[in-house]
Amino acid sequence: MPSAGHAILRTAGPAGLTAAFTFSPYGGSHGHFDKLSFVLFGWNRELGVDPGRAASQAYRLPIHKNWYKATISHNSVVVDGQSQQPVAGSLRLFASNERYAAVVADCDTAYKGIVHRRMLVMTPTYLLVWDRLDSPDEDRRFDWFYHNRGHEVQCEAAGEQADLSAEPPGYQYIQQAIQGTSTGPVAIAFLDDTVTTHLTVAGNGQVQIVVGDGPGSSILERVPLAMIRQTGRSVRFAAVIEPVTGSAKPSVSSVEWREESGGVTIEIMSGPAVESVRLAGDLGIEIRSGQKTVLTSRPAGEQPAQFPHTGVSGQASNE
Repeated sequence: MPSAGHAILRTAGPAGLTAAFTFSPYGGSHGHFDKLSFVLFGWNRELGVDPGRAASQAYRLPIHKNWYKATISHNSVVVDGQSQQPVAGSLRLFASNERYAAVVADCDTAYKGIVHRRMLVMTPTYLLVWDRLDSPDEDRRFDWFYHNRGHEVQCEAAGEQADLSAEPPGYQYIQQAIQGTSTGPVAIAFLDDTVTTHLTVAGNGQVQIVVGDGPGSSILERVPLAMIRQTGRSVRFAAVIEPVTGSAKPSVSSVEWREESGGVTIEIMSGPAVESVRLAGDLGIEIRSGQKTVLTSRPAGEQPAQFPHTGVSGQASNE
């Protein structure tokens, strides 16, 4: 729905995974600063949640401005600790079939001088999230946020109590905050009695990790969250979100990415198979499972792109 500014990704699989992605115009006084954010549903329940919705009206309270309406409470990227400007994103690509779906959208006005491209790829078992953020003039701080239902969030790389008192307004609403740093892959688990959601983030140099919980429909309801922080002029985030039931283990064991010729290739080790997503600079896309192409799309009138495979630049592992 490009005019409304929403894309819905839904694939055939036992989990019934569905994601809703927004690049919509700003909704005025009732709108939120949530461009390129998404929510996730699977196994008959809400998983990746948008906590920016109060059960009661909170417009006169600081928590509305600094949490519910703010970018921090959405599954998006916060720059320099501040919320986005009231803007719209632009749809760049949408492709789908029964088992795979992909969407790409851009936003270059939410933060001055920042160009943000986000790609979501849904498979029958997981959601891939890829972000490219570029600041041509100076280093910026990029906080990648994900909020997911559960009773607890765990990350072996985060083992120290985090003090968020000096962070910009909104971060203080995060409680039970644990932090750590990593120069490699990051594995995070949102634990629940029936569905555990595994988040695997590719290694890409030095990152700071914070896990904790934030307000949900009220300040009394707590929703687990994870924040991955990078600083620089050009940063990339590659993450796989995979919910599993009971004591089942995630099938995704590693994620790797590389950039070449203006595009990006992301490889996901899922069980015995390697699945790859190639997004070309001209916005052609090819998704492969093993040696089989399972979804492809290219700019109108062009021949299928050839996607070389060279030099790995980032990786993640659940092992």
